[in-house]
Amino acid sequence: MRGCILKRRTLAFAVYLILTGAALLYSQGMEITGFGRSRLGAQTDNGALFINDHTLEAAFNWESDDAELHGLAAATSDGEGNSGFELKELYVHLYGNFLDLRVGKQQVIWGKADGMFITDLVSPKNLTDFLTRDISELRLSVTGAKADFFLGSHRLELVYLPIFTPTLLPANDSIWYVAKEFPVEPTMEKTSMPEPSLANAEYFARYSWTGSIADIQLLGGWFWNDTPVPTIIDREITMGVGLTGITIRPEYYRSAVAGFAASAPVGPLLLKTEVAANSNQRLSADINEETKGWKEKNTILYMAGAEGSLLGATVSIQVMQDIVLDYEESLSRDELITTATLAVSQLFLNDTIKSEVFWYAGLNERDSMIKPQLTWMPGNGFQATVGGWFFFGDEGQFGQYSDNNGIFMSATYYF
Repeated sequence: MRGCILKRRTLAFAVYLILTGAALLYSQGMEITGFGRSRLGAQTDNGALFINDHTLEAAFNWESDDAELHGLAAATSDGEGNSGFELKELYVHLYGNFLDLRVGKQQVIWGKADGMFITDLVSPKNLTDFLTRDISELRLSVTGAKADFFLGSHRLELVYLPIFTPTLLPANDSIWYVAKEFPVEPTMEKTSMPEPSLANAEYFARYSWTGSIADIQLLGGWFWNDTPVPTIIDREITMGVGLTGITIRPEYYRSAVAGFAASAPVGPLLLKTEVAANSNQRLSADINEETKGWKEKNTILYMAGAEGSLLGATVSIQVMQDIVLDYEESLSRDELITTATLAVSQLFLNDTIKSEVFWYAGLNERDSMIKPQLTWMPGNGFQATVGGWFFFGDEGQFGQYSDNNGIFMSATYYF
């Protein structure tokens, strides 16, 4: 009881901070925007309620002729009495004649693909609920500096991140958690995070050219992989029995990427492509053949897609392939993994109803995930949404969640 009261007081204090801060900043000439939202979601096979959350989020913006101060804060609570407060973004943006500089906690969005992350490597992801969140809510903020140099249609973007931010993964008790299988029960050690230092900093660069016929980007990065890889650091061998124990430590590691992205209008279509060449990727492998449980390989990811209008609907089709160079049979994945997506959206009834469907298809395992959604937007800042996610197949990236089909509804007020 005492813990529940304490959690409610924490939430109340977080809401108080947001509302009081918003009123104070508004009085000082800042623009205040945000939303309040409540969501409910249940699994279709047993009716178990596994989404019951409430969010108050507010963005604060103050601008002058050559500067901007931006902040984004959120207070959350769930049906179990858990609450939290997060400062999602806080940065200063300085404008110049040929240079823009943004310093602080921010999102950095790269790439052309929808629902796929090929060259969009700067901001890590929130995968605690797999891919069921809206795409806009999957990216996390990073802390550092971003400088944009521009001349006409040319732009050079440099990103420096002195503080490492990892991808958020499902908790062990989450329905989205999938444990890696080992021949014996492993002893798990705590993951060690890269310490903030000049040597551990992450660096990214992107050159862009935007013209009337195409938008072309060249990019590269030297960074920490956002998702730790289980590494075997000790084995216990019993005479006459064999392997009886292993010690695992999830490890982050350095990697490099060079990439290309482009989009161009061709008749009624917008054609898109992305390519990323990744070096020194640690890929899970047979622990009987690889001492550490992984093998370093170079990989290539590429996507080709098209977007256009069909019978009043916006339709997008994409195909991505993930290729391992110098493939070896000891690896735990296929040499070539192909994934396709189909997205369809359309507005009805004077743009007050929006229907959306996003479909992921894994062509290797013939598994898939479909996310339908229907949104009512009557005006005055109110929005109501119903939707769900449904998995097909028994194996693969999507088929492994075949028991997690769910539906949800939400009510949101924007201010």
